[in-house]
Amino acid sequence: MPAIRSAGVSRLLLIFTGLLVAEQASAGPVSVTSGYVDLGPSSGPLLLAGDRGFTFHSAVDQISNIVPDCFSMACLPGTTLNLRIAASGNDLGGTATLEGVTYTNVGGGISHNQMIIEITGSLVLPLLAPTAVATAPFTLTGTFEHDVNGGPASESLNGSGTVTVSLAADQSRPGVWRITRLFYSLNHDLPAEWLSADLGLVGQPGSASFSNDSFSIAGSGADIWGPADAFRFVYQPLGSDGEIIARIDTLTNTSPYAKAGLMMRQSRDAAAAHVLIDVKPDTGVEFMTRSASGASTTFIAGAMQPFPVWLKLTKTATTITGSISGDGLSWTVVGRADLPTTGLLAGMVVTSHDNSGTAEAMFSQVSMTASTLPSPWSVTDVGDVGAAGGAVFDGNFTIQGAGADIWSTADAFTFMFQAVSGDAQVTTQVKGLDATDPYAKAGVMLRTSLDPSSPHVILDVRPGGQIELMTRGATGGETAFIATTVVSFPVSLRLARIGAIITGYVLNGGEWTAVGSVNSSLPSAVFAGLAVTSHQAGTLTTAVFGFTTVDAGSVFFHSQDIGDVGIAGGVVDGNGIHTVAGAGSDIWGTSDSFQFAYKDFCCQPLFVARVVSLQDTSPFAKAGIMIRESLAANAAHVLLDMKPTGEVEFMVRAGTGAPTQFISTATVSTPVWLKLTIDNATTVTAWVGAEVNQWVPIGTATLPIGSWSSPLVGLAVTSHDRSQLNIAVFDRTP
Repeated sequence: MPAIRSAGVSRLLLIFTGLLVAEQASAGPVSVTSGYVDLGPSSGPLLLAGDRGFTFHSAVDQISNIVPDCFSMACLPGTTLNLRIAASGNDLGGTATLEGVTYTNVGGGISHNQMIIEITGSLVLPLLAPTAVATAPFTLTGTFEHDVNGGPASESLNGSGTVTVSLAADQSRPGVWRITRLFYSLNHDLPAEWLSADLGLVGQPGSASFSNDSFSIAGSGADIWGPADAFRFVYQPLGSDGEIIARIDTLTNTSPYAKAGLMMRQSRDAAAAHVLIDVKPDTGVEFMTRSASGASTTFIAGAMQPFPVWLKLTKTATTITGSISGDGLSWTVVGRADLPTTGLLAGMVVTSHDNSGTAEAMFSQVSMTASTLPSPWSVTDVGDVGAAGGAVFDGNFTIQGAGADIWSTADAFTFMFQAVSGDAQVTTQVKGLDATDPYAKAGVMLRTSLDPSSPHVILDVRPGGQIELMTRGATGGETAFIATTVVSFPVSLRLARIGAIITGYVLNGGEWTAVGSVNSSLPSAVFAGLAVTSHQAGTLTTAVFGFTTVDAGSVFFHSQDIGDVGIAGGVVDGNGIHTVAGAGSDIWGTSDSFQFAYKDFCCQPLFVARVVSLQDTSPFAKAGIMIRESLAANAAHVLLDMKPTGEVEFMVRAGTGAPTQFISTATVSTPVWLKLTIDNATTVTAWVGAEVNQWVPIGTATLPIGSWSSPLVGLAVTSHDRSQLNIAVFDRTP
């Protein structure tokens, strides 16, 4: 059995240095009472918590001493599986707390703070099946070495729990199990995903247990206030947007300032930045924040709500909103605070405001949800919507929104957004909108803030196909109607800002047609995204959006030389004209060299551009449109291009490193429209046209574009001569 791995020479140097300085002191044992190690199967998060305010959060990356791998040994049904894992030194790297002190950079390198963890256990593998789940007890031992009072100290760690082993039949080795996940849980009294610890200097140890769908939490500590806190925290990580809800049924009255509530917190350090909504024994609700580590806590707003009181914290981008309710259905916002950080801890808090004892609170109906939206998207309700909206992503964005309208001096709707600055455009395809009301809306928006009365520009479609371009020019001002047209679903919408001018477009026959323009005073930094309102407060409507992109900056395309081009190329945008300069030997064979002006390609049904001109650097020079799996020179792609001779080429590389295949051709003259359309995420059809409404198909090809993780689309130019650039001009690209 392999021994616990050390951190190598650096770790030996630390031990040797410690012997020269002082004899290492034993500070005492730590009982690890909650936490988990989640390996899938060889790496993942490690989170531990215990008495004396001990916590340790670390990423566990490819542990060297993990026995149950089922690769170096055959995991046969009926045999005993050794569940031992051991981690130390470079296997770990995180932050620990103990008795109110925070220790950073624990593990690896030449840090004086080191953690050694060993878990032992075993189980008998079950009979073979397609999948199975088995459980077994385990024990945890270890050592936390750290500096204290200028000298070294060593804490022994002890704990136990249950490991859940997820198994699947190994398709490559018949009759053998394969491990897909190892989940070591130390929680005896809490659900597996929750951790419990005292934060800061508490007078008495706290505790937490779970029974009959309720949490019983006891906490000591002087307060959650000032520049540092002392309380009991039952929590789990929140990696993105999300919310936590709980009903607080009771709280013992150890002090008028005892607290039980919900918190989102930057770290387990006693002085960490946080946002808190809590209730005191007199039913007074407080919404407070510490905006930065070590700063004073600020009271933002309060309310009165008798027990049982429902509390909610919702994180949207950098804004955290605190709300209260008497029934868990109708919510009232107490306050909002900014906490500009990611990777928060979210959970339940209790402080007695009296270090001589503990206060006990009962929490029920506890739920915690994280956003399912891809980064950097966030979703929130703006204004008094009457019913909470939301958004999910499953290839399409499905947004539910209530609210009275986006109109007049204040709005009520659901907004999925991200932050952008400067020139920008937001593009989407509205596939459908429920007809909850003739004036329900789904569209694209640029907005100054999340305040209901914020200035904005919106381009939306109503259930009947009516397009509206509208704007509010100042905070609290009236919304002005700018222009309209009528379309049929699905409809592609775009808002594009260049300088102070914001123009709304609809896609019509492959060409973006302007609906109207606004001379806007929106600031440089705005929110861009998708807006949905049902036009019926308290009633949700559902809108489905297809491809959706937000491009920021004056250049809507990224520029990248692919392969060995010889001379660096680039792209310049101006007044809707895209001038692309590219060298390179060719786009052909098993590897390419050319200039690619590209953007992310998320679920778009087509890409269109007009080639205005290209230089005759070689009879095989090319300028065209491309969908590509990646920026690698040998990446799979589909290309529709034009050569100086007027010959159009439709070509495809079906897989990484495969030879390029010529599909079909046509003969045209510049300017020429080129179009690639995609059906069912696999079938690509190439089209050419002298005019945008005179399309002629020239061929089809099959590519697994729907399975590509991050496909790209854009303009491709090669000179077919590494010693010179070919300058091609494109316009009218959607």
